[in-house]
Amino acid sequence: MNGRILFFDQYGTKYGGAQYILIDIIEYLLKKKIDVSIALPNNNEISKILLKKGVDVYHFEDFVDLQKYKYKSNILYHLIFSLVYAFKIKNYFNNKKIKIIYCNGGRTFILGLILSYFLKSNLVYHIHLIFTNKQKLLLKILGKFNRLKKIIVVSEHLKSQYLNSKIYKKILVINNWPNFKILPKKISRKTGSTLKIIVLGRISEEKGQLLLINNLSHIDIKHKIMVSFVGSFKNSYVEEVFLNKIKNFKNKNLVLKFKGYIENIEKEIINYDFLLQPSITPEAQSLVLIEAFASNVIVISNNIPNNKYIIKHGHNGLLYEAGNEKSLNYLFQDIYQSKYELKKIQERAYKDFQKYYSKDQQLKKIYNNICNLIKTQYY
Repeated sequence: MNGRILFFDQYGTKYGGAQYILIDIIEYLLKKKIDVSIALPNNNEISKILLKKGVDVYHFEDFVDLQKYKYKSNILYHLIFSLVYAFKIKNYFNNKKIKIIYCNGGRTFILGLILSYFLKSNLVYHIHLIFTNKQKLLLKILGKFNRLKKIIVVSEHLKSQYLNSKIYKKILVINNWPNFKILPKKISRKTGSTLKIIVLGRISEEKGQLLLINNLSHIDIKHKIMVSFVGSFKNSYVEEVFLNKIKNFKNKNLVLKFKGYIENIEKEIINYDFLLQPSITPEAQSLVLIEAFASNVIVISNNIPNNKYIIKHGHNGLLYEAGNEKSLNYLFQDIYQSKYELKKIQERAYKDFQKYYSKDQQLKKIYNNICNLIKTQYY
């Protein structure tokens, strides 16, 4: 297909979920014989991976380096920075027939917009996070420009935040997908046996693990429950508080374990009956829920709004009331009293994964939209 796509990513060193998604997209487009380039902040791990795949990589000054400047939070300064680097990047890509500029992350949005006019290209934004009010306002302003054709968001919950905005019609939902090989298994728990639960994710106050330990101390049932926490710590303060809570935890029927960070999580998660998601801060999309779906591990989640978009209580997972310490206790009692058809919940969750969250399905949606944009690219 004629035309090249220029990707931008905002991080020079971070290699997280958004970067895994980006690499999957690029690999898929390469297989479809679409020419791909990428501009990245400095030489980093992503650069090395993509260079091995034959991708044309351009490096510019890391956005993180802006911290050394006095006016790092000034939008005007960010605009000037973006304008300067747009000129530099333009000179490199001027003769490469860039049809689409694809910005992965908010800090590249202004730079991508300016460059889209220099190179006369269509523009795509990919948003992985819930924006602050100021960031939403900026997005609505940028969304008025004709070069911006698509705004990709990772969940219906995130799209709903722009329902009454003029940019709503530009928004396309592309759900994030697990970045590991799927290893499905069938539930084998016997009535009366120990419930094995995994709490997966970076350990922080907003992710809810500290509050969860408090709630677990109030669980009053006669059956055994083992809860394993898997993840790294946000900072040393959280680490100290968390480990003290684990050490001083008292409940004769509950065992808490901290297993630290595990690299190949797909091999760990299948050893559990349930994944418990206690996050108390709304997220654009809770990917661990999808990872549980894909691994045939039943989800127990609190009922904050973004989780309720994915989990339907009793259908593809189980919900408890956020902030109510008794709610989780009642849910465990219902599980042991066989009030839920766990096997059917598991099967429906896996079908939902295949229907709404599979990697191949989401990549095809991106590819089809990119093809349409290449065909409609204008000068």
